[in-house]
Amino acid sequence: MLGRVFVIALGAAFLAGCGTTLPGAQPGAVTSTFRDPQGDAFGTSGTNYDVTQVRTVRTSDELAAELTFAQGVFLPPPGGRSTSSQLSGIIELDTDQNAGTGNRSACPTTAVGPIGVDFYIAMTRRDGAGQYTVYDASGVPRGSASVSVSGGSSNVVTVRVGRAALGGDDLLAHLVVLAGNDSDPSFPLVFHPTDCAPDAGGAVVTRQQLPRTGR
Repeated sequence: MLGRVFVIALGAAFLAGCGTTLPGAQPGAVTSTFRDPQGDAFGTSGTNYDVTQVRTVRTSDELAAELTFAQGVFLPPPGGRSTSSQLSGIIELDTDQNAGTGNRSACPTTAVGPIGVDFYIAMTRRDGAGQYTVYDASGVPRGSASVSVSGGSSNVVTVRVGRAALGGDDLLAHLVVLAGNDSDPSFPLVFHPTDCAPDAGGAVVTRQQLPRTGR
């Protein structure tokens, strides 16, 4: 199953969190950092992108997801879609923290109980401005999210989304990341997943913690 191409389903997420306010961060910013095991990527073709850490930062008007990878990351150019060597995937957001709303997760290795995904950020292609599109659970575009690459090995990807693109939400959301590549770019919104993160318990952008159900 893990070696097959997974259609990006709008989905749910799982997650557990421990928030702290970092020195120098915007006043009121809440951060959560979660490790993901290195070497657990399961891709069968293209670059086997392996997430090692997910860090979220929530302010009053923006949610940022900082994703650290075991290898350097290549993004498609503005206006382009991912290839077999470029990062693709999806960031799923359960903005109302209600498992009864939204869609199931596209993650094939979800380790906890179902949570309904209300919005998702598609990382399969970038628009002309170099941003990702944010969709609601019905697949309707709701806005954009910026993306940047940093780190000494160009292995840190930061995606930022504002409240407006998430329906004016308070940004208290459960979040899960699916990384992968577009080994077969002939179908829209289809990608080869290589890792889900953080699969050791999940992440949440508040200080609330959710129980893990096991895998």
